[in-house]
Parts: sequence; C-alpha cells; structure tokens
Amino acid sequence: MQHHSAPNRSCVSTWLAPALTVAVLVLLAHLWNADTGLYLDDHAHYHHLARAGWRYADLVDACRLPVVGGVAELWFAPQTELRFYRPLAFLLMKVEYTVCAWQPLGMHLFSLMWHWLCAMAVAYLAWLTIGNRLWATVAAGIFAVHPAHVLAVQWVTREEPAAEPPEGRSPGKPAVSIRESVVEHSRGGKPSWQLNIEQIEISGGGRSVAASDLREGLIYDQGKPVVRISAGKATYQTTDKSFEVTGGVKVVSHQGAIITTSKVQWLPETQILHCPGEVTMRAEGATVRAENLDVVVPEDVARTQSRVQVRTEHGQLSGRNLVYNLETQAYTLDSIEAVFTGDDAREELGRLR
Repeated sequence: MQHHSAPNRSCVSTWLAPALTVAVLVLLAHLWNADTGLYLDDHAHYHHLARAGWRYADLVDACRLPVVGGVAELWFAPQTELRFYRPLAFLLMKVEYTVCAWQPLGMHLFSLMWHWLCAMAVAYLAWLTIGNRLWATVAAGIFAVHPAHVLAVQWVTREEPAAEPPEGRSPGKPAVSIRESVVEHSRGGKPSWQLNIEQIEISGGGRSVAASDLREGLIYDQGKPVVRISAGKATYQTTDKSFEVTGGVKVVSHQGAIITTSKVQWLPETQILHCPGEVTMRAEGATVRAENLDVVVPEDVARTQSRVQVRTEHGQLSGRNLVYNLETQAYTLDSIEAVFTGDDAREELGRLR
C-alpha cells in the first residue's frame, strides 16, 4: 500500500492567521497612542539626533541625557548629564526619524511594528517549545496586550520637538504648579536672594519659574538681608539666576528707603536692582521721582542718568545724573534747577556733595 502525504502549506500561510490575530491585538491595545507625541527624555534624544551626523562618534555623542541644565532646570542642583552607550539603537532611531520626516506619529507606528515583531518572536518560541500554533498565538497575544509592555510601546523614548502640548494642557498653561514655596539662590555658600511665594508655575522646560502673590523677597549682602521686596508677581530665570517682579512693587532698604514702582529686575552679575519705569523713592527727609533708577546693593547707592525731581521740606530740586547714598542721605545732581527760600537753599545745598 502506498502512502501519500498531504502537501505542506507554505510558512507564510501557516503563520498568516496568528500574525493577523496578533496585529489586531497590537492595534487595539496601542494604536490610540500613536498621536500623543513625545514624553520626557524623548525631546532630548530628538534634538541630539537631529544635530548628530551618521558617524560612529556622532552617534555615541548623541547617547546622553542632560538631566539638569537640559530637559529640566533646578535652582538647587548643578548641571548634571547622564551618558550611556547605545550607538546601534541610536542609529536605528535616526534612520526611523529620517524615514518618517522627523514626525512623532511615524515613530509611534515604528514602535507598533517592532512590538508586533517581538510578539511574533514570542509566538515562534512558544511553537518551538510546545509544538502547538494555537497556544503559541495565545502566548503572543498575551505578550502584545500585557500592561507591563505599555511603556515600551507607547513611550517612543525617541520623539518629536516640543511643538504641541500634551492633551489636556493648553500652550499657555505651566508644566508644573506648586503652592506655598521658597525659591533661593546662593553665591559662594552665602545666600544671594530669596523669594517667599504663594504659588509658583514652572514652564519652558524649567527655564522659567513664575510666582504669583510674592509674599516677601529678600536681597542679601555678605549673608545678611539688606533689601525687602513685595509685589504681585515674580518671574525667575534659571539660566542666569535673575528675576523680575511686577505689579505694585515695593522695595524697602535696610536704611529705611522705600521705592515704589511697577517693575523691578534683579541683575545678579552686577548686584543691581533695576527699576526701568517711573519710580518714587522716599528716604529720610526727601522724596525722589525718576525713571530708570538703579539700586547698587553692595554700595548702598541709588542712581540714574535720567531727569529727576528731589523734593524736601525746604523746596524742590530738578536735575540729572542723581547718585543718592542710602546710608547718609547725601546725593549729587547735575544740571540743577532749584526752588527754595534763601535759608532753605543754604541748608539743602549743604546736603549736596
């Protein structure tokens, strides 16, 4: 008796049903995430790969994550960079970005494809182990939808530029909002300034920290508070450690001089409080009205090159190039115009150096 074996089906047709089943499960579980853009260090990888060339050294250099000073700014931490060695993975990532025109949607689709291939590899391994394609398909299906793999599929870890904000947050909304906090900066181990605020909002990758309801701001000199500030809002730039306060600003020096204005900027390199708008300064026995007034904190001096008016109990002086010593209340003034009585004029001129 002759035995005729049934013709063997091709490998493609044998695995077609399991492959389609696993593909459907992958799409059902993860396709909804394809348009969600980038997340966390995806942005850093995107920009490094966009600037990197195709050489081995370029790809190795792209394998880094500037944690503090790159994807985030923390005023209390120095610049920190994480380096790792994945040149082949980053080469593949750069190829994928190039193919999909550097769009995150294409990268998410690539992730779905790689996840499907991994699931099919699980199916093939299960078939080699137990010899049953049905149970091999079940194993691959569990791998495709298991929650433990959500991060690997839906977080590209290689995504787009920060163009569109995540769903649920408009472009104008801050990335982080914190209530009741203190922002401090030190130089040489000594405090430089401190902001005691009701609420802070962090945006721009951490580069800008906006504070509402500034309860108290302190400027220090030689470790001691010498200037006290109150205002409606403060914005701190983590890049140069400067800050700006606006809205009903009141500045009080430790000598008792009071400055009221609409905006004040702290310039840390020169240790100057800059008042770019109209300013009223009240010190002992005098009221000064000017524009573009600078308070040089280490020298206890207020100065401006603009036109100023100095009003005292004896009369009024007008001039330019004011230099006012907050400690002694003495001042210098150019191009003086004065309105005084005789005796008052002699007394007031005695205060001029």
